[in-house]
Amino acid sequence: MNQENIDNLINNITCIIDKKTENEINYNKISCEKIPCKYSNTKIPIFKLQIDDKLVNRNNSYRVKYLCINCDKENYVNLNNITRKINKNIINCNNCKNNEPIKRLNQSMFMLNKPKNYVKSVKQKPTNIEMIRISENEFQSMDTDFQHNYFRKHMTYDEFTYIKSKIMSIQNNKFCDLTHFTYYPYIKIFNQTKFNPYLYDTINNNFEKINYIKFKCDNCDAFFINRDLYIQKNKFKLLCKDCNFTNNLFKIRNTTNIINKKITYQSKLELKFINYCNKNKIIVEDGHKINYVFNNKNRRYIVDFFLPQLNTLIEIKDHHCWHKKNKINGIWYVKVDAVLKLVNENKYSDFMVIYSNELIKKCELIKNKIY
Repeated sequence: MNQENIDNLINNITCIIDKKTENEINYNKISCEKIPCKYSNTKIPIFKLQIDDKLVNRNNSYRVKYLCINCDKENYVNLNNITRKINKNIINCNNCKNNEPIKRLNQSMFMLNKPKNYVKSVKQKPTNIEMIRISENEFQSMDTDFQHNYFRKHMTYDEFTYIKSKIMSIQNNKFCDLTHFTYYPYIKIFNQTKFNPYLYDTINNNFEKINYIKFKCDNCDAFFINRDLYIQKNKFKLLCKDCNFTNNLFKIRNTTNIINKKITYQSKLELKFINYCNKNKIIVEDGHKINYVFNNKNRRYIVDFFLPQLNTLIEIKDHHCWHKKNKINGIWYVKVDAVLKLVNENKYSDFMVIYSNELIKKCELIKNKIY
């Protein structure tokens, strides 16, 4: 609907009533803005009403009285009906439409020419193969803006192919072998979103929803589940919750230890420690995850390294502002207590915290303990 008709329609609203209380709403102004819906698949902006600059959501209890901009008849409808008219470019009210001469004539002719013995025809449902072709044609017929907005959220075929080998299962382990599944980024569905990506089972001739997907973390090889594919859109690496949190703060990098096993590090100081261990034939591995409780919340502390020859956990620390903040709020001491508790229970032999100014000294101490 053009701006002139929008303004006329809004100005023709005579009152707004809350149907829960049956009371009239007092307001100073009503405006209409184009806003993308938070939960929309396409993120295409649509017109929404604002009362006194406050956005009115879809689940409102308002009804309005307004004068039709075509016939001047007063109508009493839900407020959402006004929004729908604006978005669908509907000028006429129900009275205009039902009294339109051409429509009335067409309806009369239809009823007069309608067969007396009407037999309802059964619409044949297209096969899955036909649905793939229909979806392809309809999606390509959509304008480029729609296609662009659609793929801002959904994965293309190439993007899914890149991560397919890292998917362990879908639908909570219902399907673990995806070799006979083909990804189709847009299959026609009959709701507001119009299209959705599906996996096509070539053996059973079924479309399967891509949800509750189990991935393998690129960093720590742990398994984790995402509810849908959207979370991993535009991600170069698939990371679990712990690795993703750490990677957002300090980038995770990989190298290998002396037995050619992958090991991660986050700073030059940690890399220096790994190189020292490799040079002196000391086996160093990724640290373990330690559970602890802070502020009545269950958390996990990922220790930097583990030395299997000494059964010792190693934490490398620099005098970083992040570490200083953790000492002030107390979270660092809770982590240390959780590790020392396991040491006292003889699960580990020792826990060493190595600061940058004592790296060489502590490395020599470790070397002397082993040799």
